[in-house]
Amino acid sequence: MSGVRVLAGLLVATSACGVPGLDRIKHDAAIADTLVDLGPDMLVPIDMQPIDAHPDGRIDAPPDAPPDAPPDAPPDAPPGPCDLPSLALTVATLAGCTDFGEIDGSRVIARFWNPVNVLVTPAGIGYVADFDSSRLRVIDLTGTTTTLVHRSDFKRPFGLALAPSGKLYVETDDNDFGAHTTQTGTIWLVDPATGDASVIARNLGAPRGLLVIPDGRLVLVDHLHHVIGLLDPTTQDYTVLAGAVDMPGHVNLPGSAARFDEPYDVILYDADHLVVTDRANHMLREITISDGTVADFAGSGMYGNADGAAGVSSFQRPQGLALASDGTIYVSDVDSRLIRRIAAGSVVTIAGDGMFGWNDSDDPRMGRFYSMEGLDITADGKLLVIADGNQGDGTAEHRVRLLHLDSPSIPMIRRPNFAPQTTAIAHALVEGFSRRRPRVLESAYRVPQGANRR
Repeated sequence: MSGVRVLAGLLVATSACGVPGLDRIKHDAAIADTLVDLGPDMLVPIDMQPIDAHPDGRIDAPPDAPPDAPPDAPPDAPPGPCDLPSLALTVATLAGCTDFGEIDGSRVIARFWNPVNVLVTPAGIGYVADFDSSRLRVIDLTGTTTTLVHRSDFKRPFGLALAPSGKLYVETDDNDFGAHTTQTGTIWLVDPATGDASVIARNLGAPRGLLVIPDGRLVLVDHLHHVIGLLDPTTQDYTVLAGAVDMPGHVNLPGSAARFDEPYDVILYDADHLVVTDRANHMLREITISDGTVADFAGSGMYGNADGAAGVSSFQRPQGLALASDGTIYVSDVDSRLIRRIAAGSVVTIAGDGMFGWNDSDDPRMGRFYSMEGLDITADGKLLVIADGNQGDGTAEHRVRLLHLDSPSIPMIRRPNFAPQTTAIAHALVEGFSRRRPRVLESAYRVPQGANRR
């Protein structure tokens, strides 16, 4: 074997055939000027040689390599307080701001991450389904926030319901095994005192609206599969009260012959009647619990935001519902970004400027909302609490809002000179509106909607 080496600046030429001639030595010397030895069988160009190579070929670390970060480097500083206007404004922010997070604390410190629903107890405590943080939060009327449920198998909470006994039920879109599909809706029983949560039933479709009716069963409104179901929390028996699975439409017939299109939230209007928002039909519908009969309750089915008699008014994907003790219904009309009120047979817009975003204001029609996916009312009927997240689009909107219903700037309800109102009386007051009438929707009046975001 032959080779050329540079050792301490001395050229040595060897050959298996003896000493080479002068020309060969000159040739090899020219090559050797550009090569350096890194071992008995490896030659590399000098300009590729590491500066601090060991004689045996090992390479030192670069002398100016930055040191490692200290192991106890301090974490990022927590965000500063939210800059929030007065809580006394007619439209106000109870807590949260543009920064998403999971921080508990006072009104200006607390952070939410796409709050989607809220439930207010008779004592004025609110439960907030904080969807993207997968937490169930508790908020009081000063805005102070704590976390009640946070565990690895409790993901994407949305539906909330409180039984007269104090039992708290929560729906999560994922089941407790971590699966997330259009079938994995799961119902939990949560202890409001300790936060302990246990699964009642799993894989029930995609319910979002949740309600406890007088016999203890739960109403589940499945927005993706277009049905209203009943769940016995003791036996886990589930039955469909109205609608047909995966068959959207608008049909006022009993039970499985009825059709809905993205039904969403639900209230108990009286002991035997439910009212649900039928989002893609742009209406509110009424369901009789005892026989599954379905009727139109409010909205013409046209996509719009016209106020007026219930049968000729219009909505733009109504979603959240809240019921006051006097029978007044409040609706979050999510596409129009308006809060609507149904009372004495009429629909009236009471808050919102119709624009996307956030603005607190003493003028309710100058207040601005973003998503308003869920809402509830305090027992005294004076405050509407609104989950105003980002509707899953990633926008920096993570707030819980208030609407002061006792503000003089909110239009008064003009009722007839008799009380109390029954369901039959309320419907009789609707001018020109027969809730049993057949209805044909022209496609020109319908707004195509995209696939559900979640």
